[in-house]
Amino acid sequence: MLQPDTPAKKDSDPLETGGVDQALDILASHQAENVASMAANLQLYESLIEHFPGGLCAFDENLNMTVCNERLKELLDYPTALFSDGLPNIEQLFRFKASRGEYGPGDIETHVQSRLRLVQLRQPHQYERELPDGRIIEVRGRPLDGGGFVTTYMDVTEQRNHACKLEALVDSFPGGICVFDRNFKMILCNETLKKLSPNPESMFAGGLPDMEDYIRTSASHGAFGNGDPTQIAADRLLSLRQGKFLQDQYRQSGGRYIEISTLPLKDGGFVETQIDITKERTRTLQLESLIENFPGGLSMFDDQLKLVLHNDQFKELLDYPEEILEREDVTFSDLLVFNAERGEFGHGEVKDLVDDRLKLVKGNQPHRFERIRPDGTALEIRGVPLEDGGFLSTYTDITERLQRQADALKMANYSALTGLPNRSLFQDRLEVALAQAERGAKMAVLYIDLHEFGVINTTSGQKAGDHILMTLGKRFREVKRDTDTYAYLGADEFAIIQVGIESIEGAEILARRILRTIREPIEFGNQIYELDACIGVALAPENGTFSDEIQAKVETALHHAKIVGPGMTMFFHNCANRTYL
Repeated sequence: MLQPDTPAKKDSDPLETGGVDQALDILASHQAENVASMAANLQLYESLIEHFPGGLCAFDENLNMTVCNERLKELLDYPTALFSDGLPNIEQLFRFKASRGEYGPGDIETHVQSRLRLVQLRQPHQYERELPDGRIIEVRGRPLDGGGFVTTYMDVTEQRNHACKLEALVDSFPGGICVFDRNFKMILCNETLKKLSPNPESMFAGGLPDMEDYIRTSASHGAFGNGDPTQIAADRLLSLRQGKFLQDQYRQSGGRYIEISTLPLKDGGFVETQIDITKERTRTLQLESLIENFPGGLSMFDDQLKLVLHNDQFKELLDYPEEILEREDVTFSDLLVFNAERGEFGHGEVKDLVDDRLKLVKGNQPHRFERIRPDGTALEIRGVPLEDGGFLSTYTDITERLQRQADALKMANYSALTGLPNRSLFQDRLEVALAQAERGAKMAVLYIDLHEFGVINTTSGQKAGDHILMTLGKRFREVKRDTDTYAYLGADEFAIIQVGIESIEGAEILARRILRTIREPIEFGNQIYELDACIGVALAPENGTFSDEIQAKVETALHHAKIVGPGMTMFFHNCANRTYL
Protein backbone atom coordinates (compact mmCIF):
# COMPACT_ATOMS: atom_id res chain seq x y z
CA MET A 1 0.00 0.00 0.00
CA LEU A 2 1.39 3.49 -0.92
CA GLN A 3 1.76 6.04 1.83
CA PRO A 4 -0.99 8.72 1.90
CA ASP A 5 -0.57 11.60 -0.53
CA THR A 6 2.71 10.18 -1.86
CA PRO A 7 2.86 10.63 -5.65
CA ALA A 8 3.29 7.31 -7.33
CA LYS A 9 2.94 5.92 -10.80
CA LYS A 10 1.17 2.57 -11.18
CA ASP A 11 0.26 0.27 -14.03
CA SER A 12 -3.19 0.59 -15.52
CA ASP A 13 -5.84 -1.18 -13.45
CA PRO A 14 -8.26 -3.48 -15.26
CA LEU A 15 -11.04 -2.37 -12.92
CA GLU A 16 -10.76 1.32 -13.91
CA THR A 17 -13.04 3.00 -16.42
CA GLY A 18 -12.38 6.03 -18.59
CA GLY A 19 -14.86 8.14 -16.61
CA VAL A 20 -12.36 9.65 -14.17
CA ASP A 21 -9.85 10.56 -16.87
CA GLN A 22 -12.59 12.11 -18.98
CA ALA A 23 -13.78 14.23 -16.05
CA LEU A 24 -10.25 15.42 -15.38
CA ASP A 25 -9.83 16.38 -19.02
CA ILE A 26 -13.04 18.47 -18.98
CA LEU A 27 -12.15 20.18 -15.72
CA ALA A 28 -8.59 20.88 -16.84
CA SER A 29 -9.86 22.42 -20.06
CA HIS A 30 -12.42 24.69 -18.39
CA GLN A 31 -10.28 25.58 -15.36
CA ALA A 32 -7.69 27.10 -17.71
CA GLU A 33 -10.27 29.59 -19.04
CA ASN A 34 -11.12 32.90 -17.39
CA VAL A 35 -13.93 33.54 -14.94
CA ALA A 36 -16.29 34.81 -17.62
CA SER A 37 -15.86 31.63 -19.62
CA MET A 38 -16.42 29.53 -16.51
CA ALA A 39 -19.63 31.40 -15.75
CA ALA A 40 -20.83 30.74 -19.28
CA ASN A 41 -20.24 27.05 -18.69
CA LEU A 42 -21.67 26.96 -15.19
CA GLN A 43 -24.42 24.57 -16.21
CA LEU A 44 -21.84 22.10 -17.56
CA TYR A 45 -19.83 22.36 -14.33
CA GLU A 46 -22.85 21.82 -12.13
CA SER A 47 -23.97 18.79 -14.13
CA LEU A 48 -20.48 17.28 -14.09
CA ILE A 49 -19.97 17.86 -10.38
CA GLU A 50 -23.45 16.63 -9.46
CA HIS A 51 -23.20 13.38 -11.40
CA PHE A 52 -19.53 12.59 -10.79
CA PRO A 53 -19.42 9.14 -9.09
CA GLY A 54 -16.77 10.15 -6.54
CA GLY A 55 -15.34 13.08 -4.70
CA LEU A 56 -14.10 15.95 -6.84
CA CYS A 57 -12.36 19.26 -6.08
CA ALA A 58 -10.26 21.85 -7.92
CA PHE A 59 -7.74 24.44 -6.74
CA ASP A 60 -6.56 27.64 -8.44
CA GLU A 61 -2.98 28.79 -8.89
CA ASN A 62 -2.98 30.08 -5.30
CA LEU A 63 -4.06 26.63 -4.05
CA ASN A 64 -7.48 27.92 -2.99
CA MET A 65 -10.33 25.43 -3.47
CA THR A 66 -12.67 26.55 -6.25
CA VAL A 67 -14.81 23.44 -6.70
CA CYS A 68 -15.98 20.80 -4.21
CA ASN A 69 -18.92 18.42 -4.53
CA GLU A 70 -20.95 16.92 -1.71
CA ARG A 71 -19.68 13.42 -2.45
CA LEU A 72 -16.17 14.57 -1.51
CA LYS A 73 -17.34 15.77 1.90
CA GLU A 74 -19.15 12.49 2.54
CA LEU A 75 -16.36 10.30 1.21
CA LEU A 76 -13.62 11.96 3.29
CA ASP A 77 -15.89 12.64 6.27
CA TYR A 78 -15.22 16.39 6.25
CA PRO A 79 -17.14 18.27 9.01
CA THR A 80 -19.45 21.17 8.10
CA ALA A 81 -17.31 23.50 10.20
CA LEU A 82 -14.45 23.06 7.74
CA PHE A 83 -16.55 24.86 5.12
CA SER A 84 -18.23 27.42 7.39
CA ASP A 85 -16.13 30.34 6.06
CA GLY A 86 -16.28 29.15 2.45
CA LEU A 87 -14.10 26.68 0.60
CA PRO A 88 -10.76 26.04 2.38
CA ASN A 89 -7.35 26.27 0.78
CA ILE A 90 -4.99 23.31 0.38
CA GLU A 91 -2.96 24.13 3.49
CA GLN A 92 -6.09 24.16 5.66
CA LEU A 93 -7.10 20.75 4.31
CA PHE A 94 -3.64 19.29 4.97
CA ARG A 95 -3.62 20.69 8.48
CA PHE A 96 -7.10 19.29 9.20
CA LYS A 97 -6.14 15.81 7.96
CA ALA A 98 -2.88 15.83 9.91
CA SER A 99 -4.64 16.91 13.07
CA ARG A 100 -6.95 13.92 13.05
CA GLY A 101 -4.14 11.49 12.32
CA GLU A 102 -4.75 10.65 8.69
CA TYR A 103 -1.05 10.96 7.91
CA GLY A 104 0.00 8.84 10.84
CA PRO A 105 1.94 9.79 13.97
CA GLY A 106 4.35 12.75 14.02
CA ASP A 107 4.42 16.53 14.08
CA ILE A 108 1.43 18.12 12.35
CA GLU A 109 3.45 20.95 10.87
CA THR A 110 5.99 18.54 9.47
CA HIS A 111 3.22 16.59 7.70
CA VAL A 112 1.68 19.81 6.27
CA GLN A 113 4.94 21.19 4.91
CA SER A 114 5.89 17.81 3.41
CA ARG A 115 2.68 17.65 1.39
CA LEU A 116 2.86 21.29 0.33
CA ARG A 117 6.27 20.64 -1.15
CA LEU A 118 4.83 17.70 -3.15
CA VAL A 119 2.01 19.90 -4.50
CA GLN A 120 4.51 22.56 -5.59
CA LEU A 121 6.23 19.98 -7.81
CA ARG A 122 3.16 20.21 -10.09
CA GLN A 123 3.36 16.54 -11.11
CA PRO A 124 0.40 14.28 -11.98
CA HIS A 125 -0.07 11.78 -9.23
CA GLN A 126 -2.13 8.74 -8.44
CA TYR A 127 -2.15 6.68 -5.27
CA GLU A 128 -4.40 4.77 -2.92
CA ARG A 129 -4.90 5.65 0.72
CA GLU A 130 -6.58 3.60 3.43
CA LEU A 131 -8.76 5.66 5.76
CA PRO A 132 -8.88 4.95 9.51
CA ASP A 133 -12.24 3.22 9.02
CA GLY A 134 -10.68 0.74 6.56
CA ARG A 135 -12.00 2.21 3.33
CA ILE A 136 -9.58 2.47 0.43
CA ILE A 137 -9.63 5.75 -1.54
CA GLU A 138 -7.98 6.16 -4.90
CA VAL A 139 -6.67 9.70 -5.35
CA ARG A 140 -5.77 11.19 -8.74
CA GLY A 141 -4.38 14.64 -9.22
CA ARG A 142 -3.57 16.56 -12.38
CA PRO A 143 -1.93 20.03 -12.62
CA LEU A 144 -3.73 22.70 -14.69
CA ASP A 145 -2.11 24.78 -17.40
CA GLY A 146 -3.05 28.06 -15.72
CA GLY A 147 -1.91 26.94 -12.30
CA GLY A 148 -3.64 24.91 -9.62
CA PHE A 149 -4.84 21.35 -10.05
CA VAL A 150 -7.85 19.03 -10.13
CA THR A 151 -8.20 16.05 -7.78
CA THR A 152 -10.67 13.13 -7.75
CA TYR A 153 -11.37 10.66 -4.95
CA MET A 154 -12.90 7.26 -5.67
CA ASP A 155 -13.93 4.65 -3.10
CA VAL A 156 -12.31 1.50 -4.51
CA THR A 157 -12.68 -0.60 -1.38
CA GLU A 158 -14.98 -3.12 -3.02
CA GLN A 159 -12.88 -3.35 -6.16
CA ARG A 160 -9.66 -3.76 -4.19
CA ASN A 161 -11.22 -6.38 -1.93
CA HIS A 162 -12.42 -8.17 -5.02
CA ALA A 163 -8.94 -7.90 -6.51
CA CYS A 164 -7.39 -9.24 -3.30
CA LYS A 165 -9.75 -12.19 -3.33
CA LEU A 166 -8.96 -12.80 -6.97
CA GLU A 167 -5.23 -12.64 -6.26
CA ALA A 168 -5.67 -15.04 -3.33
CA LEU A 169 -7.64 -17.39 -5.57
CA VAL A 170 -5.01 -17.20 -8.27
CA ASP A 171 -2.20 -17.82 -5.77
CA SER A 172 -3.99 -20.82 -4.26
CA PHE A 173 -4.91 -22.35 -7.64
CA PRO A 174 -3.39 -25.88 -7.82
CA GLY A 175 -1.67 -25.12 -11.10
CA GLY A 176 -0.64 -22.23 -13.28
CA ILE A 177 -3.23 -19.54 -13.96
CA CYS A 178 -3.24 -16.13 -15.59
CA VAL A 179 -5.86 -13.57 -16.60
CA PHE A 180 -5.91 -11.45 -19.77
CA ASP A 181 -8.06 -8.34 -20.22
CA ARG A 182 -10.19 -7.60 -23.28
CA ASN A 183 -7.15 -6.00 -24.93
CA PHE A 184 -5.25 -9.31 -24.66
CA LYS A 185 -2.94 -7.93 -21.99
CA MET A 186 -1.96 -10.23 -19.14
CA ILE A 187 -3.06 -8.56 -15.91
CA LEU A 188 -2.65 -11.34 -13.38
CA CYS A 189 -0.43 -14.38 -13.08
CA ASN A 190 0.65 -16.73 -10.30
CA GLU A 191 4.13 -18.06 -9.70
CA THR A 192 3.15 -21.61 -10.64
CA LEU A 193 2.33 -20.51 -14.17
CA LYS A 194 5.75 -18.91 -14.51
CA LYS A 195 7.38 -22.14 -13.36
CA LEU A 196 5.34 -24.25 -15.78
CA SER A 197 5.84 -21.90 -18.74
CA PRO A 198 8.70 -22.68 -21.12
CA ASN A 199 11.62 -20.26 -20.73
CA PRO A 200 9.95 -18.03 -18.06
CA GLU A 201 13.06 -15.83 -17.80
CA SER A 202 12.53 -14.60 -21.34
CA MET A 203 8.73 -14.57 -21.28
CA PHE A 204 8.39 -12.45 -18.13
CA ALA A 205 11.60 -10.41 -18.37
CA GLY A 206 9.76 -7.21 -19.28
CA GLY A 207 6.81 -7.76 -16.95
CA LEU A 208 3.55 -9.48 -17.82
CA PRO A 209 3.42 -10.20 -21.57
CA ASP A 210 0.52 -9.62 -23.91
CA MET A 211 -1.32 -12.58 -25.38
CA GLU A 212 0.47 -12.58 -28.73
CA ASP A 213 3.98 -12.62 -27.22
CA TYR A 214 2.87 -15.17 -24.67
CA ILE A 215 1.50 -17.55 -27.31
CA ARG A 216 4.44 -17.05 -29.66
CA THR A 217 6.98 -17.83 -26.93
CA SER A 218 5.02 -20.91 -25.86
CA ALA A 219 4.65 -22.06 -29.47
CA SER A 220 8.39 -21.72 -30.08
CA HIS A 221 8.86 -24.36 -27.37
CA GLY A 222 6.35 -26.76 -28.92
CA ALA A 223 3.34 -25.97 -26.72
CA PHE A 224 0.86 -26.04 -29.60
CA GLY A 225 2.40 -28.55 -31.96
CA ASN A 226 4.71 -28.12 -34.89
CA GLY A 227 4.60 -25.06 -37.11
CA ASP A 228 5.64 -21.44 -37.38
CA PRO A 229 5.19 -19.77 -33.94
CA THR A 230 4.01 -16.51 -35.52
CA GLN A 231 1.34 -18.28 -37.57
CA ILE A 232 0.31 -20.39 -34.60
CA ALA A 233 -0.10 -17.22 -32.52
CA ALA A 234 -2.18 -15.58 -35.27
CA ASP A 235 -4.47 -18.61 -35.63
CA ARG A 236 -4.88 -18.97 -31.89
CA LEU A 237 -5.67 -15.28 -31.41
CA LEU A 238 -8.30 -15.52 -34.15
CA SER A 239 -9.96 -18.44 -32.39
CA LEU A 240 -9.94 -16.57 -29.08
CA ARG A 241 -11.49 -13.48 -30.69
CA GLN A 242 -14.24 -15.79 -31.93
CA GLY A 243 -14.88 -16.84 -28.33
CA LYS A 244 -13.65 -20.42 -28.69
CA PHE A 245 -12.48 -22.55 -25.78
CA LEU A 246 -9.02 -23.95 -26.50
CA GLN A 247 -7.29 -26.90 -24.88
CA ASP A 248 -3.92 -28.47 -25.71
CA GLN A 249 -1.48 -30.93 -24.20
CA TYR A 250 2.23 -31.03 -24.84
CA ARG A 251 5.39 -32.61 -23.51
CA GLN A 252 8.13 -30.27 -22.33
CA SER A 253 11.78 -30.98 -22.96
CA GLY A 254 12.20 -32.03 -19.33
CA GLY A 255 9.59 -34.75 -19.75
CA ARG A 256 6.67 -33.01 -18.02
CA TYR A 257 3.24 -33.09 -19.66
CA ILE A 258 1.32 -29.80 -19.48
CA GLU A 259 -2.36 -29.25 -20.27
CA ILE A 260 -3.20 -25.70 -21.36
CA SER A 261 -6.83 -24.52 -21.28
CA THR A 262 -7.88 -21.04 -22.41
CA LEU A 263 -11.41 -19.94 -21.57
CA PRO A 264 -13.00 -16.73 -22.95
CA LEU A 265 -14.80 -14.63 -20.31
CA LYS A 266 -18.31 -13.26 -20.77
CA ASP A 267 -17.32 -9.59 -20.60
CA GLY A 268 -14.12 -9.95 -22.61
CA GLY A 269 -10.72 -11.20 -21.62
CA PHE A 270 -9.55 -14.73 -20.97
CA VAL A 271 -8.48 -17.07 -18.23
CA GLU A 272 -5.77 -19.57 -18.99
CA THR A 273 -4.76 -22.49 -16.79
CA GLN A 274 -1.76 -24.77 -17.03
CA ILE A 275 -1.88 -28.08 -15.19
CA ASP A 276 1.02 -30.49 -14.78
CA ILE A 277 -0.59 -33.77 -15.87
CA THR A 278 2.62 -35.79 -15.93
CA LYS A 279 1.35 -38.36 -13.42
CA GLU A 280 -2.06 -38.62 -15.07
CA ARG A 281 -0.50 -38.80 -18.53
CA THR A 282 1.96 -41.46 -17.39
CA ARG A 283 -0.92 -43.51 -15.98
CA THR A 284 -2.82 -42.98 -19.23
CA LEU A 285 0.13 -44.16 -21.29
CA GLN A 286 0.49 -47.18 -19.02
CA LEU A 287 -3.21 -47.91 -19.38
CA GLU A 288 -2.99 -47.55 -23.16
CA SER A 289 -0.01 -49.90 -23.20
CA LEU A 290 -1.89 -52.36 -20.99
CA ILE A 291 -4.93 -52.19 -23.27
CA GLU A 292 -2.95 -52.73 -26.44
CA ASN A 293 -0.88 -55.55 -24.93
CA PHE A 294 -3.80 -57.25 -23.22
CA PRO A 295 -3.80 -60.90 -24.35
CA GLY A 296 -7.32 -60.72 -25.68
CA GLY A 297 -10.06 -58.32 -26.68
CA LEU A 298 -11.05 -55.49 -24.38
CA SER A 299 -13.90 -52.99 -24.55
CA MET A 300 -15.40 -50.42 -22.19
CA PHE A 301 -18.85 -48.84 -22.32
CA ASP A 302 -20.05 -45.79 -20.36
CA ASP A 303 -23.25 -45.46 -18.33
CA GLN A 304 -25.16 -44.81 -21.56
CA LEU A 305 -23.70 -48.05 -23.00
CA LYS A 306 -21.66 -46.05 -25.51
CA LEU A 307 -18.37 -47.60 -26.62
CA VAL A 308 -15.58 -45.43 -25.21
CA LEU A 309 -12.59 -47.75 -25.39
CA HIS A 310 -11.44 -50.86 -27.23
CA ASN A 311 -8.24 -52.47 -28.45
CA ASP A 312 -7.30 -54.04 -31.77
CA GLN A 313 -7.79 -57.56 -30.40
CA PHE A 314 -11.45 -56.74 -29.72
CA LYS A 315 -11.91 -55.85 -33.37
CA GLU A 316 -10.00 -58.87 -34.65
CA LEU A 317 -11.50 -61.53 -32.37
CA LEU A 318 -15.07 -60.50 -33.14
CA ASP A 319 -14.33 -59.58 -36.76
CA TYR A 320 -15.86 -56.08 -36.58
CA PRO A 321 -15.58 -53.94 -39.74
CA GLU A 322 -13.77 -50.58 -39.48
CA GLU A 323 -16.85 -48.53 -40.35
CA ILE A 324 -18.64 -49.67 -37.20
CA LEU A 325 -15.90 -49.05 -34.63
CA GLU A 326 -14.84 -45.74 -36.23
CA ARG A 327 -18.24 -44.22 -35.43
CA GLU A 328 -18.14 -41.87 -32.44
CA ASP A 329 -21.63 -42.80 -31.26
CA VAL A 330 -21.55 -46.60 -31.55
CA THR A 331 -23.35 -48.28 -28.65
CA PHE A 332 -23.44 -51.75 -27.15
CA SER A 333 -26.91 -52.19 -28.63
CA ASP A 334 -25.57 -51.35 -32.12
CA LEU A 335 -22.95 -54.10 -31.81
CA LEU A 336 -25.54 -56.59 -30.56
CA VAL A 337 -27.83 -55.86 -33.51
CA PHE A 338 -24.92 -56.24 -35.92
CA ASN A 339 -23.94 -59.59 -34.38
CA ALA A 340 -27.50 -60.90 -34.26
CA GLU A 341 -28.09 -60.03 -37.91
CA ARG A 342 -24.95 -61.87 -39.04
CA GLY A 343 -25.86 -65.00 -37.05
CA GLU A 344 -23.39 -64.72 -34.16
CA PHE A 345 -26.08 -65.66 -31.65
CA GLY A 346 -27.70 -68.46 -33.65
CA HIS A 347 -31.29 -68.62 -34.85
CA GLY A 348 -34.05 -66.40 -33.50
CA GLU A 349 -35.60 -62.97 -33.81
CA VAL A 350 -32.99 -60.22 -33.78
CA LYS A 351 -34.93 -58.19 -31.22
CA ASP A 352 -35.24 -61.14 -28.82
CA LEU A 353 -31.57 -62.04 -29.15
CA VAL A 354 -30.53 -58.42 -28.49
CA ASP A 355 -32.95 -57.93 -25.56
CA ASP A 356 -31.70 -61.06 -23.81
CA ARG A 357 -28.12 -59.80 -23.87
CA LEU A 358 -29.06 -56.25 -22.89
CA LYS A 359 -30.78 -57.61 -19.78
CA LEU A 360 -27.54 -59.30 -18.77
CA VAL A 361 -25.61 -56.02 -18.92
CA LYS A 362 -28.32 -53.84 -17.39
CA GLY A 363 -28.48 -56.21 -14.44
CA ASN A 364 -25.25 -54.51 -13.32
CA GLN A 365 -23.77 -57.83 -12.17
CA PRO A 366 -20.43 -59.44 -13.07
CA HIS A 367 -20.95 -62.15 -15.65
CA ARG A 368 -19.01 -64.80 -17.51
CA PHE A 369 -19.99 -67.06 -20.36
CA GLU A 370 -18.54 -68.89 -23.35
CA ARG A 371 -19.63 -68.44 -26.93
CA ILE A 372 -18.71 -70.32 -30.11
CA ARG A 373 -18.54 -68.00 -33.11
CA PRO A 374 -19.79 -69.21 -36.51
CA ASP A 375 -16.16 -69.64 -37.65
CA GLY A 376 -15.56 -72.08 -34.79
CA THR A 377 -13.65 -69.69 -32.55
CA ALA A 378 -14.50 -70.22 -28.89
CA LEU A 379 -14.56 -67.05 -26.77
CA GLU A 380 -14.69 -66.61 -23.03
CA ILE A 381 -16.47 -63.32 -22.29
CA ARG A 382 -16.30 -61.63 -18.89
CA GLY A 383 -18.18 -58.46 -17.95
CA VAL A 384 -17.51 -56.28 -14.92
CA PRO A 385 -19.79 -53.33 -14.00
CA LEU A 386 -18.07 -49.99 -13.32
CA GLU A 387 -18.75 -47.83 -10.28
CA ASP A 388 -19.99 -44.85 -12.28
CA GLY A 389 -22.11 -46.97 -14.64
CA GLY A 390 -21.21 -48.84 -17.78
CA PHE A 391 -19.04 -51.95 -17.83
CA LEU A 392 -15.73 -53.42 -18.91
CA SER A 393 -15.61 -56.61 -20.97
CA THR A 394 -12.75 -58.92 -21.88
CA TYR A 395 -12.72 -61.47 -24.69
CA THR A 396 -10.33 -64.43 -24.60
CA ASP A 397 -9.83 -66.93 -27.40
CA ILE A 398 -10.19 -70.29 -25.63
CA THR A 399 -10.45 -72.41 -28.78
CA GLU A 400 -7.16 -74.21 -28.17
CA ARG A 401 -7.84 -74.55 -24.47
CA LEU A 402 -11.22 -76.16 -25.09
CA GLN A 403 -9.66 -78.44 -27.65
CA ARG A 404 -7.00 -79.49 -25.16
CA GLN A 405 -9.68 -80.07 -22.56
CA ALA A 406 -11.68 -82.09 -25.03
CA ASP A 407 -8.60 -84.11 -25.93
CA ALA A 408 -7.80 -84.67 -22.27
CA LEU A 409 -11.39 -85.63 -21.57
CA LYS A 410 -11.35 -88.03 -24.46
CA MET A 411 -8.13 -89.59 -23.28
CA ALA A 412 -9.57 -90.00 -19.80
CA ASN A 413 -12.94 -91.31 -20.90
CA TYR A 414 -12.42 -92.97 -24.28
CA SER A 415 -10.45 -95.89 -25.58
CA ALA A 416 -7.62 -94.68 -27.79
CA LEU A 417 -7.77 -97.99 -29.68
CA THR A 418 -11.49 -98.23 -30.45
CA GLY A 419 -12.62 -94.62 -30.04
CA LEU A 420 -15.43 -95.84 -27.79
CA PRO A 421 -16.15 -94.78 -24.18
CA ASN A 422 -14.04 -96.66 -21.65
CA ARG A 423 -15.16 -98.40 -18.46
CA SER A 424 -15.05 -95.11 -16.45
CA LEU A 425 -17.39 -93.21 -18.80
CA PHE A 426 -19.55 -96.32 -19.16
CA GLN A 427 -20.05 -96.35 -15.38
CA ASP A 428 -21.05 -92.65 -15.33
CA ARG A 429 -23.56 -93.07 -18.12
CA LEU A 430 -24.96 -96.22 -16.57
CA GLU A 431 -25.70 -94.29 -13.36
CA VAL A 432 -27.59 -91.65 -15.38
CA ALA A 433 -29.58 -94.26 -17.31
CA LEU A 434 -30.48 -96.20 -14.14
CA ALA A 435 -31.69 -92.98 -12.50
CA GLN A 436 -34.08 -92.58 -15.40
CA ALA A 437 -35.14 -96.23 -15.05
CA GLU A 438 -36.10 -95.55 -11.44
CA ARG A 439 -38.60 -93.01 -12.79
CA GLY A 440 -40.13 -95.63 -15.13
CA ALA A 441 -37.98 -95.52 -18.26
CA LYS A 442 -37.04 -98.94 -19.73
CA MET A 443 -33.46 -99.81 -20.66
CA ALA A 444 -31.11 -102.72 -21.27
CA VAL A 445 -27.44 -103.39 -20.54
CA LEU A 446 -25.59 -105.70 -22.93
CA TYR A 447 -22.17 -107.30 -22.28
CA ILE A 448 -20.39 -108.69 -25.38
CA ASP A 449 -17.53 -111.20 -25.27
CA LEU A 450 -15.58 -111.95 -28.48
CA HIS A 451 -15.11 -115.70 -29.07
CA GLU A 452 -11.47 -116.92 -29.08
CA PHE A 453 -10.05 -113.39 -29.52
CA GLY A 454 -7.09 -114.39 -27.34
CA VAL A 455 -6.18 -117.11 -29.87
CA ILE A 456 -5.96 -114.49 -32.64
CA ASN A 457 -3.64 -112.35 -30.54
CA THR A 458 -1.44 -115.35 -29.83
CA THR A 459 -1.28 -116.79 -33.35
CA SER A 460 -1.45 -113.64 -35.50
CA GLY A 461 0.11 -111.10 -33.15
CA GLN A 462 -1.05 -108.01 -31.28
CA LYS A 463 -1.19 -105.85 -34.40
CA ALA A 464 -3.82 -108.11 -35.88
CA GLY A 465 -5.77 -108.05 -32.63
CA ASP A 466 -5.57 -104.25 -32.41
CA HIS A 467 -6.75 -103.96 -36.01
CA ILE A 468 -9.76 -106.14 -35.24
CA LEU A 469 -10.67 -104.03 -32.18
CA MET A 470 -10.27 -100.77 -34.16
CA THR A 471 -12.49 -102.14 -36.93
CA LEU A 472 -15.18 -103.21 -34.49
CA GLY A 473 -15.04 -99.82 -32.75
CA LYS A 474 -15.57 -98.08 -36.10
CA ARG A 475 -18.49 -100.40 -36.99
CA PHE A 476 -20.18 -99.88 -33.61
CA ARG A 477 -19.92 -96.09 -33.92
CA GLU A 478 -21.59 -96.30 -37.33
CA VAL A 479 -24.55 -98.44 -36.25
CA LYS A 480 -25.27 -96.95 -32.78
CA ARG A 481 -28.13 -94.64 -31.99
CA ASP A 482 -27.20 -91.24 -30.57
CA THR A 483 -29.03 -92.05 -27.36
CA ASP A 484 -27.17 -95.33 -26.73
CA THR A 485 -23.68 -95.85 -25.32
CA TYR A 486 -21.25 -98.39 -26.82
CA ALA A 487 -18.18 -98.93 -24.63
CA TYR A 488 -14.96 -100.94 -24.78
CA LEU A 489 -14.27 -102.49 -21.36
CA GLY A 490 -10.87 -103.95 -22.23
CA ALA A 491 -9.42 -107.22 -23.52
CA ASP A 492 -12.21 -108.83 -25.61
CA GLU A 493 -15.25 -107.23 -23.89
CA PHE A 494 -17.66 -104.57 -25.10
CA ALA A 495 -20.78 -103.19 -23.42
CA ILE A 496 -23.90 -101.33 -24.55
CA ILE A 497 -26.39 -99.16 -22.63
CA GLN A 498 -29.60 -99.19 -24.61
CA VAL A 499 -32.21 -96.62 -23.48
CA GLY A 500 -35.73 -95.74 -24.57
CA ILE A 501 -36.92 -99.29 -25.28
CA GLU A 502 -40.52 -100.29 -24.80
CA SER A 503 -40.04 -104.04 -24.25
CA ILE A 504 -37.54 -106.87 -24.29
CA GLU A 505 -37.97 -107.14 -28.06
CA GLY A 506 -35.95 -103.92 -28.49
CA ALA A 507 -32.96 -105.54 -26.76
CA GLU A 508 -33.39 -108.75 -28.77
CA ILE A 509 -33.27 -106.81 -32.06
CA LEU A 510 -30.15 -104.92 -30.96
CA ALA A 511 -28.40 -108.17 -29.92
CA ARG A 512 -29.00 -109.73 -33.34
CA ARG A 513 -27.67 -106.55 -35.08
CA ILE A 514 -24.52 -106.64 -32.96
CA LEU A 515 -23.83 -110.28 -33.77
CA ARG A 516 -24.25 -109.62 -37.50
CA THR A 517 -21.86 -106.66 -37.23
CA ILE A 518 -19.23 -108.74 -35.45
CA ARG A 519 -19.54 -111.67 -37.89
CA GLU A 520 -18.70 -109.53 -40.92
CA PRO A 521 -15.22 -110.66 -42.10
CA ILE A 522 -12.21 -108.48 -41.20
CA GLU A 523 -9.16 -108.49 -43.44
CA PHE A 524 -5.68 -107.78 -42.10
CA GLY A 525 -2.49 -108.45 -43.98
CA ASN A 526 -3.02 -111.55 -46.08
CA GLN A 527 -5.58 -113.10 -43.76
CA ILE A 528 -9.34 -112.80 -43.31
CA TYR A 529 -10.76 -113.15 -39.80
CA GLU A 530 -14.29 -114.28 -39.08
CA LEU A 531 -15.37 -113.61 -35.49
CA ASP A 532 -18.30 -114.56 -33.31
CA ALA A 533 -19.43 -113.49 -29.83
CA CYS A 534 -21.67 -114.18 -26.85
CA ILE A 535 -24.01 -111.58 -25.35
CA GLY A 536 -25.50 -111.28 -21.87
CA VAL A 537 -28.45 -108.92 -21.24
CA ALA A 538 -30.07 -107.46 -18.11
CA LEU A 539 -33.10 -105.15 -18.08
CA ALA A 540 -33.97 -102.19 -15.88
CA PRO A 541 -36.00 -101.61 -13.91
CA GLU A 542 -37.06 -105.31 -14.10
CA ASN A 543 -33.66 -106.70 -12.98
CA GLY A 544 -32.81 -103.76 -10.68
CA THR A 545 -31.90 -100.06 -10.71
CA PHE A 546 -28.54 -100.10 -8.88
CA SER A 547 -25.33 -100.20 -10.87
CA ASP A 548 -23.66 -103.03 -8.97
CA GLU A 549 -26.84 -105.05 -9.05
CA ILE A 550 -27.52 -104.66 -12.76
CA GLN A 551 -23.88 -105.34 -13.70
CA ALA A 552 -23.77 -108.48 -11.62
CA LYS A 553 -26.86 -109.78 -13.37
CA VAL A 554 -25.65 -108.94 -16.85
CA GLU A 555 -22.37 -110.73 -16.10
CA THR A 556 -24.38 -113.77 -14.97
CA ALA A 557 -26.32 -113.71 -18.23
CA LEU A 558 -23.06 -113.46 -20.24
CA HIS A 559 -21.58 -116.36 -18.30
CA HIS A 560 -24.53 -118.60 -19.22
CA ALA A 561 -24.32 -117.46 -22.87
CA LYS A 562 -20.63 -118.44 -23.03
CA ILE A 563 -21.45 -121.87 -21.55
CA VAL A 564 -23.79 -122.48 -24.43
CA GLY A 565 -21.25 -121.30 -27.00
CA PRO A 566 -20.53 -118.60 -29.58
CA GLY A 567 -23.44 -116.73 -31.17
CA MET A 568 -25.61 -117.03 -28.03
CA THR A 569 -27.50 -114.19 -26.32
CA MET A 570 -28.87 -114.80 -22.82
CA PHE A 571 -31.27 -112.61 -20.79
CA PHE A 572 -30.84 -112.72 -17.03
CA HIS A 573 -34.42 -113.67 -16.24
CA ASN A 574 -34.14 -116.74 -18.49
CA CYS A 575 -30.82 -117.96 -17.11
CA ALA A 576 -32.43 -120.48 -14.71
CA ASN A 577 -34.40 -122.10 -17.52
CA ARG A 578 -31.42 -121.92 -19.91
CA THR A 579 -33.52 -120.28 -22.61
CA TYR A 580 -31.47 -119.06 -25.56
CA LEU A 581 -31.97 -116.71 -28.45
